[in-house]
Amino acid sequence: MVKHKDKRLKRILKDLQYCRKAIIRSFNETNKLKFDEEDSRDARESVDRDKELIKHIDPLIMAASELLGLEPPKLEKVPRVTIQHANQV
Repeated sequence: MVKHKDKRLKRILKDLQYCRKAIIRSFNETNKLKFDEEDSRDARESVDRDKELIKHIDPLIMAASELLGLEPPKLEKVPRVTIQHANQV
């Protein structure tokens, strides 16, 4: 029974780490794009939701690592996101 729980916990940890990496990738992509005014509002809301999500994911990653007896992972720093408007140079 314990072995099964460890497998599930490892899977959860892997999924959380993947989600975190995907969010950071989307932040990096967002920094490269330019948005019109309406899209920039949507992008800002999306970035804010993702930042809030990362605030919840990080402690879960740490807790899962601790429960599995693993070293706490070194989490990649969350990049600063700048929403650029299309009319900016």
